[in-house]
Amino acid sequence: MSGRKVLVTGASRGIGEAVARAFAERGDVVAVHHRDSAELAEKVRAGLPGEGHVIVSGDLTDPAAVRAFVDGAALSSAASTSSSTTRRSRSSTRSSPTTTRPGRRPGSTPCRPT
Repeated sequence: MSGRKVLVTGASRGIGEAVARAFAERGDVVAVHHRDSAELAEKVRAGLPGEGHVIVSGDLTDPAAVRAFVDGAALSSAASTSSSTTRRSRSSTRSSPTTTRPGRRPGSTPCRPT
């Protein structure tokens, strides 16, 4: 058992669902991501072995939405696996320069370094 906290995008169906299940079977806590398939995401979450799995939603093409659901997944999984209070650090609210990762297609959505 690894006990990691993982976020699986597109986990409400298909390959994403299989990936989420594989992580959960190995003892990881999974944040099940969906864009607009809440019912499917809930079925996946309910069927995962283990406890503490959460659902997050958001549009992967919207950087602000991605930041919000990643932060939400981190806070939700921390709250479900810890009795201590989790606080969001100031650094996570600062803006950072937008860069494009090597190997990305020209015109693809840029990402923010962490």
